[in-house]
Amino acid sequence: MREPLNLQVQAPFGCILNPGANRSRALRNAEKVMAFLEDHFPGSQLFITSAKSDIGKLAFEASQAFGRILVCGGDGTINEVVQVAMVTGAQVGIIPMGSGNDFVKTPGISRNLRTALEQLHTSIPFKIDVLRYSAHTENGKVQGIVVNTLGIGFDGKTNAEAARMRYVKGHLMYALAAMKSAFTSGTSRARIGSLPNSEVVQHKELFMLAFANGRVEGGNFQICPHASLTDGLADMVSIPPVSLFTIFTRLPLFMIGMQYLTKIIEYEKVRNASIVFETPLPMHVDGEQIGLQVSELQVEVIPAAVTLLLPRECDTTRL
Repeated sequence: MREPLNLQVQAPFGCILNPGANRSRALRNAEKVMAFLEDHFPGSQLFITSAKSDIGKLAFEASQAFGRILVCGGDGTINEVVQVAMVTGAQVGIIPMGSGNDFVKTPGISRNLRTALEQLHTSIPFKIDVLRYSAHTENGKVQGIVVNTLGIGFDGKTNAEAARMRYVKGHLMYALAAMKSAFTSGTSRARIGSLPNSEVVQHKELFMLAFANGRVEGGNFQICPHASLTDGLADMVSIPPVSLFTIFTRLPLFMIGMQYLTKIIEYEKVRNASIVFETPLPMHVDGEQIGLQVSELQVEVIPAAVTLLLPRECDTTRL
């Protein structure tokens, strides 16, 4: 288990705030965040994004100016900032302001604004893993990183349905999206091998395939309760084709972290994987839709890739 880094925690932040997070609700909390930073991390600066394409550029500016980036947004914003921090070496703090706020549930960062700010004040820096992916989609080749989870098939379809919903949010949004996706998700025969030589090790008919770095996605869907941010491995979760009855009777088990009671789900620890799908499937990464027709996918773990600021009370032995 990696030890916490012994670095200064009172230095100022470059604060990246995504005003569009949680359907533009995040902007309402900007003044509260800046007031707290002025009191406890004087000299901090607020960077407000105007589009997703701004996040990386502003994160780089914040990193160069402060060496510490505070993300105020959801999982998608965290992903964009972490990509920059992996290059610059900046520390990353998080104040959750998204609709799902899934990633923070693994390290125990509070979704309550006041509590999250208090946790930030006494936080400790700690190295965590991320995953790197490359996928062939209907729009060409796409590559990036995974901070929390990557899901393909039913998982990717559910995310796409949730993104279309405008009048519900949080757990209810993902639950309704999952119910709708159960009727429309397809399956695919997949060839799963290992990198870098693409040696074929498995052939599977899949309803869903996920790679988990964090433990929770989709609001409260415990995709892999035993996933670790620090073990240098990804948890590959696969589900074969199942009936609608099975879907609706087994899905609730994921909500309470008791999916081990059913034998239809397979878990495997991997350092890397290479998958070819006979029938392309939809895919998301950290809640962002990557493609609706993904035909090939490669995933690998990057150990100790970024320094995350964790709550001091976090049990780092269980990360």
